[in-house]
Amino acid sequence: MGELFTWYYRVFLPLYAVFIIGSSIALHKTTSTFMLLAVGASFIGSVYPDRNIRSVRWLSLALLAALHWYSQLNWCNMLYLTLLAKEVVTARGIVRIGASALLYTAVYSFVRLTYMEPTAYNILVTGADFFASFGLVIVIRYLAEAEYVKRRWRQSKLEAEASARAEKLRVVGELAAGMAHEIRNPLTTVKGFVQVAHRDGNLGRWYELIMDEITRMNELTSEFLQFSKPSLANMKPHPLQSCARRAFQLLEPEGLRQGHALRCDFEEEAIVVRMDRDKIVQMLINLVQNAFDAMEESGAVTIAVRREGTSAVMTVQDTGKGIPAPALEKLFDPFYTTKEHGTGLGLSISQKIVADHGGTMDVRSRIGEGTAFVMRFPIAEEANESDD
Repeated sequence: MGELFTWYYRVFLPLYAVFIIGSSIALHKTTSTFMLLAVGASFIGSVYPDRNIRSVRWLSLALLAALHWYSQLNWCNMLYLTLLAKEVVTARGIVRIGASALLYTAVYSFVRLTYMEPTAYNILVTGADFFASFGLVIVIRYLAEAEYVKRRWRQSKLEAEASARAEKLRVVGELAAGMAHEIRNPLTTVKGFVQVAHRDGNLGRWYELIMDEITRMNELTSEFLQFSKPSLANMKPHPLQSCARRAFQLLEPEGLRQGHALRCDFEEEAIVVRMDRDKIVQMLINLVQNAFDAMEESGAVTIAVRREGTSAVMTVQDTGKGIPAPALEKLFDPFYTTKEHGTGLGLSISQKIVADHGGTMDVRSRIGEGTAFVMRFPIAEEANESDD
C-alpha cells in the first residue's frame, strides 16, 4: 500500500470521524451524545492496530456501524469506502474482494435505512450505492495492481543492475587473473635469462629468446586491449561477401605456404549486413588462421556465406582433426588455448565482435572430420552504402 494511502488512513480518516461526530451533535441528529462519543472514540482507536488480524477488521466494521447509527448521517459512507479500500488493497482473490464490497455496502445500506423512510428514492439510492462500491473496488484494485507491477519492475531492474555489476566485476577479476598469469610466465623466463647472462657476462646467446618472450608479451597485451575495446563505431551496410573476399585475399598466400587450400562459397546475390567491416575481416582472419593451425596435414578451409530467412549465415569450415568435447565447453573462455604459443584471446575477441553486431557464434566439431564456426547476423533492411 502506498505512503499516500497510509497517511490518508492514519490521519484523514480519524479527522473525518471527528468531523462526523461534531456535525451530528451540532445538527442534533444523534439520539445519544454519550454513546456517539464512546463508539466514535472506539472506532478511531480501532484504526491503528494491524488490520490483517481478522478480529480487528470485524471490530472496526461493527464500531463504524454503531457510529453511523448514532450519528444518523449519510456522510459516514466515506468511512465505509475507506475501510473497504484498505480491504481491497490487502485482500487476495477476487471472490474475497467481491464479498468484502458486498458486506460493507450492505451494512451501510441497512443502517442508513433504519433512520430514513424506506421510500422508492432511498431504496434506489441503496442500489446505486452497491454499484458505486463495486466500481470503486475495481478502480482501487486496478491501481493497487498497477502499483505492485511498477514496484516489482523497479525491484527487478535494481536486481538486474546489481547482477550485471557483479558479473562485470567477476569477468574483470577473471581477465585480470588470466592476464597476470599469462604475463608472469614470459617475465619469469626473461628474468631467468637475464640472471644467467649477468652471471656469464654473455647476453648475446640469450638475446633471441629474450626478444621472443618480449614479443609474446606485446602480442598478449595488444590482444587484451583489443578484447576490452568498447562497442563498434564505424557501422555501415556492406555485403558480407566483401569481407570474405578480403579475408581470402589476405590469407590465401599463407594457406598455400602451409600447404592448405582456402576456398570461398558465396551466393551471387549480395547479402547486406550493417557492420564494421574491418572488425568482421579481423574475426575471419582469426578463425581462418586457427583453422590452418588445426590441420596438421594438408587440408582445406572454406568460407561460406548464405541467406537463411532474415539472417545472414557465415561459416568457416576446416578439415582438421576436430575439437574434443571437453575443450569445446571452454573454447570461448578468455586465455584458454591448446596452442603452444597462443594467447587464448582470439576466439573470445571473435565472439565479442559477432555479439557487437547483434549476431551469434556457434561451433560444431567432429573428431577426425573437422570443425565449423557458424556466425549469424541480422540482414540490413536497406543497403544505403556498400562495397564489393
